[in-house]
Amino acid sequence: MFYQQFEDLLLERMKELNPDDEVVIQNVKKNNGIELRGLCVRKRGESISPTIYVQNYFSEDTSEDDIDVVAEKTQRIIENSRIQRQQFNGIDELMNFGEVADKIFYTVVNRDKNKELLKGIPYRELMDLAVVYKVHVNMSDGSTGSIQIKNEFLKLWGVEEEALYQLAKKNTDKLFGTCLRSMYEILIEMCKGKVPDYLLPALEEDNLMYVSTNDEKCYGAGAIFLNKEFRDKVHDKIGDFIIIPSSVHETIILTYDESMDSCEIRKMIRQVNNEQLDPTEVLSENVYIYKNNEIQIMY
Repeated sequence: MFYQQFEDLLLERMKELNPDDEVVIQNVKKNNGIELRGLCVRKRGESISPTIYVQNYFSEDTSEDDIDVVAEKTQRIIENSRIQRQQFNGIDELMNFGEVADKIFYTVVNRDKNKELLKGIPYRELMDLAVVYKVHVNMSDGSTGSIQIKNEFLKLWGVEEEALYQLAKKNTDKLFGTCLRSMYEILIEMCKGKVPDYLLPALEEDNLMYVSTNDEKCYGAGAIFLNKEFRDKVHDKIGDFIIIPSSVHETIILTYDESMDSCEIRKMIRQVNNEQLDPTEVLSENVYIYKNNEIQIMY
């Protein structure tokens, strides 16, 4: 089966399952300009509706007999998502700036790869990155999520980007914290239960390499770029350091050595970005250095 045939059959089946609703499959823009095909089922009166990325359910082996199974699974996901959305009265809260002011946080994305996205949202430039703003939301079932702040929100609230920046600067660390862990610590944790304990001390701790993120380990790359107090603590611990952007979620921190070849490090970053990361999780191919109380791209 070809992909378009799969999409047409799935759309037809979903319309049968939702005869009174608007059912469409359309392009959805994600981080880094990536577009995915999203199936959307919108009931009358709904301003926000669940989106399911249908490419995840297609393979070359997919047959017409599989369509019903995919449709039923998709229907369950949509219904569960709708229940979760009902647990958060997000639209009403978003109308009131006072309700969301202490939930505004920021993170970083690649500026060039998100040119289209940045046309519709408030942001500020940071080297080759863009600082963007979101609202952190809590569901009644204990789960969390976030909503991208768009330009129309600012018009509704009557605020400027600077106000978002100052709020995010105050809120982000309170909401998510910061986390710096040595590669040795992470390796020991990964090996626990898999490698006999008597072998673990034989692993030498590497005090030159660390992973920086937030406590949630989600969109935590901004921690080292946006939190100067955190950067200074890292500097006090290891001296001048370089930042390798391993993804939008975390960065690798290395003690700076003058013999380091930034070109070789870029090649490594590019290879990891191309071969190991989901395209939506790529942050940058640049290397950054923190010295003399300043962060900049390392050339």
